[in-house]
Parts: sequence; structure tokens; C-alpha cells
Amino acid sequence: MDNSVYFDHNIYSYVVRNELNGNYSVSDQIQKLINNNTIRVYYSDQHIFETSKREIISHIDKELEVIHRITCDWFIEPDYQLIRFDPRLRYKFLHSTGIFELFKSVMGWVVEQSSKEEDPKSPLPNNIPSQKMNNLPIKDVLPLIEKQMQDASSKINPSDFSRQFQLPDENKNEIINIFTNFLQLLVGESANSQEIKRKLQQGMDKKLLSVKKQILPLLQQNQFTINEWLKAFNLTDDSTVAALENLIGSFGYYPDKKRVRDKKGPLGEQYDSPHLGYAVHFQYFVTNDKRFAKRSKIVVNELNLSTKLMNLQKFLEYFT
Repeated sequence: MDNSVYFDHNIYSYVVRNELNGNYSVSDQIQKLINNNTIRVYYSDQHIFETSKREIISHIDKELEVIHRITCDWFIEPDYQLIRFDPRLRYKFLHSTGIFELFKSVMGWVVEQSSKEEDPKSPLPNNIPSQKMNNLPIKDVLPLIEKQMQDASSKINPSDFSRQFQLPDENKNEIINIFTNFLQLLVGESANSQEIKRKLQQGMDKKLLSVKKQILPLLQQNQFTINEWLKAFNLTDDSTVAALENLIGSFGYYPDKKRVRDKKGPLGEQYDSPHLGYAVHFQYFVTNDKRFAKRSKIVVNELNLSTKLMNLQKFLEYFT
């Protein structure tokens, strides 16, 4: 369908807040476009995950009802197939699998690791002052990030870098236990947990070894570019979108407000990036997050994607 649309989660939150305050003007404008078949809006599991973070059940129900109403149940699956799936039923299904607890555990672990003191020998510094970067022309942002990557990598001893890919056993075991519990919920208690753990351990070790083998030559030859970095992780086209967006924020270009406030990250960007990975499958991506929009614009331009970025006001004006 022409005029396919993906809303960032903050759009649904904005609509919910307005409706709870008795203001339906934005809802009515969106609904008119939907009823006239002017647009078709899609949601993803990322919306369901973010809705699950609400602490008040009535707020969860309201948000799911708004997503249902705006999308008419059009859903983009994790493998990017487009189907009809009521978000209220999707929420119940995911809740029954225990994936919400998995999601919270993984994100909690990521935040915990991010809040630790940065290793001075790490090739990718997480917190570079952003004021200077924010004032750069868009075309100059990625070259500057690449130069910072090369400068940092040139000072690293390969043996020190190898140590970065030796994940401590306690962290590795924690990740493996989280995913083992989730997989058992999916396939039933009869699943052999030791066999699941063994395969996860092998997969994790193989991935770390593969990345290390590909990145070490880059360090030795001083060819540490963004494209080579992404290739080293064997990312698909879709995950490259999310990884590049996150990389831009981690180097200080319009980073998430929580990163600025708490002097640590990644935080909000871990929730933002997957949305962009889904959004690039549609013609329009609508977000009211100015920082996320700035980072996303660089990704869209760099990868020559056709998705148009707008905030909600511009979007509604465009179709009115």
C-alpha cells in the first residue's frame, strides 16, 4: 500500500496523554486519514515491549487500545512480514511466554554494563562531548566518528583488544541463563536445559572469536572504518540500520537525554534503534524525539534509504 507509516512509540504515548486529558483533536486527525485510506500505520513488537514497561495496568490497556485503533491491527513481524495481529492479543501472547521478563533482564544487564567505568583501552569510547558534534553539518558527522575510531584504535595493543572479547564467565553465564529460561518457556519444560546452555555457549564463543579475528587485522593495518566495523559483526541490512544509529549516539551526536543526564549509556538508544530498523521498511517514519530524528536522518542518508522522517505535526500538515 502507498503511504505506509511507522510511528515511534512516543507518538502513541502522546495520543494517550491527550486522550486521558480529554483532548481528541490529534486522534481525530489521524483517524480521518486512516478512515479515508490515506495512510496505513504499522506497529511492531518493540511497541509492545515499551508498553509492557507501564506500571499501571489501566495505562497498558489504554495504550494497547490506541495502538489497535490507529494501526487497525497491521503488524510487522520480527522477520519483517506484514500481517494482521491485534496488539492486545499480541501482548497477551508475549506475556505468556515470559519474554517481557527476558526483555527487562537483558536491558537491565546492558544498562548495568554501560554504567561501569569505561575501560581506557576500549577502541570505542562511549562518551565523547556532544556540543561540538551537534553543530556539525550532517555530512561531516560520520567522517568525524570514523576518525575518532581510527585514532583510538591506533593506540591499542592487539593483545589488549583481544581481552575485550573475553567476556567474564559470570556475565556470560547470566546471559545464557536468561535465554535458557526463555527458550524453555517456548518449547516446554521437557526441553533439555543443559543442551540449550551448551549450544548457546558454543554460539556465543564462536561469535566473539569471529569478531575478534576480523577486527584484529583492521587494527594492525589501521583500517578501522565504520563499514568494516559493521561488517565484522556480520550484521544483516536491517540490523545495520539499528547498529549504525546506536553508534552515532554513542559517539555523542545528539545522544539520548538519559545518556546526557546520567553520563552513562546506552539507555534510550537501545529502545530507539529497533524502531528505526522496522521503520525503514515503510515510506514514513514519524517521531517526536528530536534527538532520535537527528541520528536517524544520518542513517537514512548514509544508507540511501527512501523512508521520509517527520514529526507528528509536520506529518499531519503534509497529509492535510
